[in-house]
Amino acid sequence: MIHHRLGLESQMSSVQQLLLEMKLQGLKCSDEIFVTVIRSYSKTRCSSQALDTFHRMLEFGCKPTFKIYNHLLDAMLRDSRFQMIAPIYRDMKRDGIDPNIYTYNILIKALCKIDKIDVAYKLLDEMSSKGCIPDEVSYTTIVSSLSQSGKLTEASDLVTRLPAVIPAYNALINGMCSHRHKDAVSLMKEIDGRGLQPNVITYTTIINSLCNAGDLRLSLVLFSKMLVKGCTPNTVTLTSLIKGLFAQGKLSEAMEIWDFMVEEPSIITYNVVIHCLCSNGCLPMARSIFSEMEQGNNNHVLPNAGT
Repeated sequence: MIHHRLGLESQMSSVQQLLLEMKLQGLKCSDEIFVTVIRSYSKTRCSSQALDTFHRMLEFGCKPTFKIYNHLLDAMLRDSRFQMIAPIYRDMKRDGIDPNIYTYNILIKALCKIDKIDVAYKLLDEMSSKGCIPDEVSYTTIVSSLSQSGKLTEASDLVTRLPAVIPAYNALINGMCSHRHKDAVSLMKEIDGRGLQPNVITYTTIINSLCNAGDLRLSLVLFSKMLVKGCTPNTVTLTSLIKGLFAQGKLSEAMEIWDFMVEEPSIITYNVVIHCLCSNGCLPMARSIFSEMEQGNNNHVLPNAGT
């Protein structure tokens, strides 16, 4: 428990001192202690220290486990030390430790980061052949990487061949909205046809894209469908609509959306509303909202430099 607490507080020098004292006293460390220490180094992006701790394990009579290897691989990924991932993975297999879904997802993400998407895709076959079924993270990581690289046709083909999962479609839609937002809208039919339910991320991504493109009519149609389907909009959804309505001079409709908000508006929402009110000559209303923020009447959402 001491190691766990210190690890969470990132007091890693204290942890190393305790490990040294345990070694001098001949006390055996459990693998969970090393998991905690390596994970803490991973969170603070101290991959070199994580690797050093891993190499010292045998001194404490502790052998590597799949958990330890996974957290070590994650430390390398977080610190963008991609060249270290393959050797560590080879050591893992050499030690007779089978990779699990978490291991494979780290490898897939690392491969996508260095633009080896074709190798990442082949890894899906290796996973399946070893009885480790790819999950939503596995598929979505590859689709997202293809979409971000502008390879939308490849990403779209891949999504249709994969098991139907909404996060993968969301990744594809996000990529399409940067280039072809109308195609993103068309994907909604495919999603429905595969028996999936679009979530708030799906709707919000497309609505935001349509509003930015000035297609307010279609964004409101999609917003209505969202409500009919029982999908609750979040502050990002509503902020996009408010901005889109203001952009077309529909002030009263924009303020209706503002009043419709159930969740506490974020600072971004406040800034959008105040900026748009000022731009449309509604200074008294803008001042009123600003005063409410200053007085802390809105769950302590205080003005910032952008306000």
